[in-house]
Order: sequence, then C-alpha cells, then structure tokens
Amino acid sequence: MKNFRYIETQFTFMTSAKNVRVPEKYSVLYERTSWQPMNEKDLERLYDEIRGGIFHTDRIYLDPYFTHELAARRYVFWAQDLVSQGHIPYKVTFEGEDVGFFIYKPIEKNLYRGALSGVYREFLDTGLGVLISYAGSMMLLKEKNANSIGSCSSNNLPIIRIHLEFGASIKSLDYIFIKHTN
Repeated sequence: MKNFRYIETQFTFMTSAKNVRVPEKYSVLYERTSWQPMNEKDLERLYDEIRGGIFHTDRIYLDPYFTHELAARRYVFWAQDLVSQGHIPYKVTFEGEDVGFFIYKPIEKNLYRGALSGVYREFLDTGLGVLISYAGSMMLLKEKNANSIGSCSSNNLPIIRIHLEFGASIKSLDYIFIKHTN
C-alpha cells in the first residue's frame, strides 16, 4: 500500500449479559463504586478532562502530523456529538470521587453501543480503569438478554485485556492505515 502507514488495529467487541464475568480479584473495589447519568456540571468536567489529555493511546494523538491539543478537541467534539444524538453519559465514582466515565446508547432492543469511555487524569495508571468496565458490565446485567458492542484501539492493550477479562468476545478487527499528502 503505497505511502500508507499502519497506525493501529481497531478491535470490535461484543459483550453479552449472559457471558459477563465479574473478576473476583477486583471485588474489594466494587462495593465502593457507583455510577449515574451525568448532569451539565459533570459533562463540563468530562470535557475538561479530555482537553487535559486523558486519551493518549489514540491514533490521532500518536500521529506526529497532529498536535495533542487537536487530538483532544476531536474527542471533545465526539463526546458532544454523542450526547446530542441521545447517547447517555455516565460518571463512575469510587469512594465518592469521580474516576471516569462511559457513554452508552440503546441502539435496538437489548443492544447497546458502548461509544466512549475513559479514566480521569488523577486516576490514570492507578488500576481504577477496571471500574469503568465493571460499571458498564453491571448496566448490561440489569437488562435481561442485553448485549453491548464497542471498540478499542490496539494501542490500548490494558483495556483490551479488561474487556476480555469481563467476558467480551472479539467480533472483528479493522486495520487502520494513514497517509499524509503534504
């Protein structure tokens, strides 16, 4: 592929409520975790966290052609678009502190799209990212026969492992290439 460069593989995951596994090794964290839909103040915090650089494995962030600020703006606009389209943003709280978020949307009966999720700056590299998957899995378990579909970059191996640990299966792989023309 002339002048194209491989940048990542996009994993698409399917999670079914009947296959959700909640790893016992994190159980000490679960009882101190909650989640609820965001209000306007929560959304502003989310956008500030994104502007602050919580997504550092993203293909745009890693591409030297773009600035990190531009990569963050892309995510802010994406999150704003998702909310305006009816996706539901949730904040995830651990011991009373907001540690991250996830955005879900029901797309048909018993099928949800996990569109975007992340851990806030203060909690990056603390291991609490697992609570985002836990909260999303618990949302599925509340709904009988529910399924979730979402994707993740191969640049983010810890999240891929967490998805698999919580019972997700890989539905497809898409290889992403880039080409800059200037």
